[in-house]
Formats: sequence, C-alpha cells, structure tokens
Amino acid sequence: MSVEDGGASESRIVRLGLHEETITGRWSTTLTAMHAASGSWVWLDLEHVSEDPWGAEPVVQPPRLVHYLLESGQLRLGPVIFWPVVQQVADPNAARSVAELVLDETRTSPLVVMSHDYRATDAEISDRSKIVGRQLAGIAPVFVLDSASTTEFNEQLPDMLRTFGGAARTYFPSMDDVRSPLSRHRVLGSKWFANPRRAAKTIAAPLVLRNLAARPPASYREEGRALIRPTDTDASLDQLLAETVAAEALADAAAAESLRLREDLDWSAEVMRDIEVTIDNQAARIRYLEAQLSEAGRYLSDVPTPAQYDGVQIDSFDDVIFAARAQLPRLVVGDVEHGADALDQYAQSSSWARRTWQAMLALQAYAEASSGGWTGDFKSWCREPKDSASAVVQESWVALLESSTVDNNPKFRSSRVFGVPKDVDPDGEVYMASHIKIVQGGRPAPRVHFWDDTSGTGKIYVGYVGPHLPNGKTN
Repeated sequence: MSVEDGGASESRIVRLGLHEETITGRWSTTLTAMHAASGSWVWLDLEHVSEDPWGAEPVVQPPRLVHYLLESGQLRLGPVIFWPVVQQVADPNAARSVAELVLDETRTSPLVVMSHDYRATDAEISDRSKIVGRQLAGIAPVFVLDSASTTEFNEQLPDMLRTFGGAARTYFPSMDDVRSPLSRHRVLGSKWFANPRRAAKTIAAPLVLRNLAARPPASYREEGRALIRPTDTDASLDQLLAETVAAEALADAAAAESLRLREDLDWSAEVMRDIEVTIDNQAARIRYLEAQLSEAGRYLSDVPTPAQYDGVQIDSFDDVIFAARAQLPRLVVGDVEHGADALDQYAQSSSWARRTWQAMLALQAYAEASSGGWTGDFKSWCREPKDSASAVVQESWVALLESSTVDNNPKFRSSRVFGVPKDVDPDGEVYMASHIKIVQGGRPAPRVHFWDDTSGTGKIYVGYVGPHLPNGKTN
C-alpha cells in the first residue's frame, strides 16, 4: 500500500507487507519507509501468530529483508551506522572511534564489541563474529577487535566498561550514565563461544526484546497522520487519532515500567548468583578447615556452632545503623536515620538491610586492611581482597564516581554533600560521590554514600543510607 499527500507537503510514506506461513505459524513483515521534513526513516515491524500459542516458542531474528536493506545503502540512527557486515577493527584510530561511540551520550542504539581472543584462530574468530553479526543485523552493529585495538579501546574507557580475553560485551544506550554498573553492559565470556550459535542467541535475546518494543519516529505519528487522513472534515477519525495518542502514552508508560521491572529482576538474579558463589566458597573453606582440624585431632564437624558466632541479627535498617555504630570502629555513621527510615517502609527492607550490613562489613574490612598497608581503593579491595575470609561485596555494587550529569548539576551535587569532622575537611562537609548500590535499579534503589578517609584519619564516613538520590532520570 502506498499513501502520498496530494497537497503541498513533500512528505511521503510507503508501506509494504509480506506474509509467510511456516510450521510455527504465520509471520508478517511490514516495511515502512517515510520521507518527511524532519528526515527519512525506514523500519520493519514483525508479527507472529499461531494456531497453537502453547506450542514451541518461535525463534525471533532479523528477517531476510533486513539484510537486503543494509546492503542497499548506508543506514544510521543518530551517531550509529548499521553495516551489512561486522566491522573488523585493526587500527588504533578506529579503536578510539569505537570507544568514543560507546561513550557518546546521544547514542540510542546498542553496540556489541568482541575483544581479541588469543586462544582462538583467525578462522574461529571470523566464524563466530559472522554468526553474531547475522543474529544482530539491523539491531546492533558488531565490532571485532584485534589484539592491538583491544588494548587501545580499553585505554579510552573507565575500568568498568572495558572488555578483554575474547569476551563479547553489549553496550546498551547509556545516555549520560556511562559509568553505570557492570551488570548494565553485559559481558559474555570467551567460553560461551565454544558454541557460537548459542552465544549469538544469548547476546541477541535482550536486544531483540527491546528492539521489538521500539516505537516509530515521532514524525510518523505527527506528519504521517496527515497523509492517511481521507478528508479534513472527518471528525470521527480525529477522535480516533486522539484516542490512539492517549493509548500510545499509556503503552509507553507500561513499557517503561516493564523494562524497569525486568532490569530489577536481572539485577536480583545476579545478586543471588553472587551470593550462591560466596556461600559455596565459604562452605568449601569450612570443609577444608574442619579437615585440617580433624588431622590435628580436633573433631568439630558435628559440634553445634555456639550462639556468639551466629553473627548479628539484622531485620531492619535500624539494626544496621545500631550495629555499625557499636561494632565497626573504622566506620563513622552520620545522620542517616531519615533516609534509612524511608527504606524500612518497603516489604523488601529486611533483605535490603542485610545487604547493607554486608556492605558495612566490607567497608570496615577495607579500612582495616588500609591501615595495615593495603594501597588500593575500596573497589579494588572488593575485586581482590587480601584473603578469602575478608568481607567484601561484589565489585559491580561499588561506584566511586557519579555521572557527569550529577557532577555538573548544582542541585544533584548538593544532595550528595554530607557532614564530616573538620579534621577531615575544614568546611565540615564533603561531596560523597562514592556509593554502594544495594539494588541496581527501580524504586527506591537503596544507596549507601560514603567518604574514604583511610589515608587521613584511617576511617570511612557514611553520610547517607536511603533511596536513590536525585539525578537526571528522577523527578
């Protein structure tokens, strides 16, 4: 179907449809191309219906038409160009350009960067990258780095955004929040590429879901409606269009909430995985120590643990604050009750409180290690503690910086200024950008903000425990 305005406007829209019957049901691919005053656009809508909705789940991947479009000319969305093939990066300047694209605050498309794998042959690297590229055609460009360009690429990025060792990393559109947690920009290790097709599907899965939910450009809903209107006096169509706009707004809100819940669920799953790994490591350590004791004639494997070794009972943030002030001498907990009380109003507060206590223990252990000669920061402590018995939190929980939006906005910055003794700072207060993420996203996304003065007074000052403080993404 082609619709063209017969008036003075130069806007035009062409829509073509293709319907295919397969064993999994009917697939409908709709191509829409639009030329308007605001620019030219082309996109595909993919729809699947089945007589057996409870049958095998369909495999969603770019239709063949996507590859034809990419080969027909250069397509781009903002600063991101979509090529018909993966991009081999074997030049330092090209590697720097890819890093700049990762950090580009205007980018609204994801990127996939495959670092050099010294254990794989050139043929293996070529094969796996082509499989990934086909799976992501029209969704995300794929960059394949060689050894030198991997080094150059990483040198242009903060530690938490780097990739190496044959891993493939997905960089989601991050706007100004390029220093978001490790969990946001997912890493797929090289071991996954023992089965390249499985690895490609794993990389593509979250991108395809988000891409299917993408909206057409605003110009389509604005200028395009004028083209499909049969008469200027059709009041019923005007009403229908108004209702459509309202429905789209509701759909946008629902989609945003769904995405937030999905990211919150993903974060919780990662936290649970990390906790399980910690428990397994501690259980293995206990078995080893009990075996050593048994060899020395001390049999404790069946002896109950005395009550005083059961640890602190943490059920609320009040418990965290009281225990930290009473038992952690290297921590100075400031006036944090107001924010902590807000967290205790939520049903998940006891779980959040226990994670916060774990964070407090990690800060205490880090401060103790610093007084004993440890020279790294808190993030590096969580990455590589002195021994397996040291208290840590996952490295991805820790952020030592805020985004540029927060740093450069007086309102956002001032909300992170908290009191400290004058022997720490003559002003009696400091900007506490360093924080620990108790929950990755959603609301209220609990945070612990602190000031590391281990190189001075030997202590850490906790200035805030509470909901996520204001930034560019909050009201």
